[in-house]
Amino acid sequence: MWAVGNKHQYNDIDLNFTATGSSSIVLAVHDQRTEVLGTNKSTDFVGYMRSGVGIPYNIGTKSGKPLADDIAEDVAKGLTKRGFRVTTMQAQPSESHEQVVQKMKAMNAGMPVILHLTAWHSDAYQAVWFNFNLILQVYDASGKFLGQKVLEGKENVGTTMWNPPKLAKKNMPVAFKTKMEQLFNSPEITAILK
Repeated sequence: MWAVGNKHQYNDIDLNFTATGSSSIVLAVHDQRTEVLGTNKSTDFVGYMRSGVGIPYNIGTKSGKPLADDIAEDVAKGLTKRGFRVTTMQAQPSESHEQVVQKMKAMNAGMPVILHLTAWHSDAYQAVWFNFNLILQVYDASGKFLGQKVLEGKENVGTTMWNPPKLAKKNMPVAFKTKMEQLFNSPEITAILK
């Protein structure tokens, strides 16, 4: 079992959203994960692959970019396919939620849409688990809060004795796509974006 040097793909994931529209959106993905804020993990951290004796090794994004950047690019492409005009803005992990909202509002480029990553990482040994806490919030152009959708939990995406790194590499992009589509296709969000 090769635990070192694993990368998972989060860039170039084709997201299929149901909401359609022509409004302008300012999109930010705000990485607030404990691992990034408190344990000195790099912003491309996406999980752990454990060795045969259970020692955890970090997994990074395949692109080498911060996870938040990969997600923002995927979401922007998905929304653009549905007719929206999307501008992305980088939100730094060190910034507060209020600072991010104010920066987006000051851009005067459309409705602020913020995806807060409070938790997202996989943990693979023989089973592949992933923990997630995603908060998607939408504001109007003046900064008034319009609504949100929250997804959180811990899920198993497969078990194997033979090749956990391969299983994790294959199934985590699928899990990511599923969660992003659940967020953006939820009634709470589609009702606001339409």
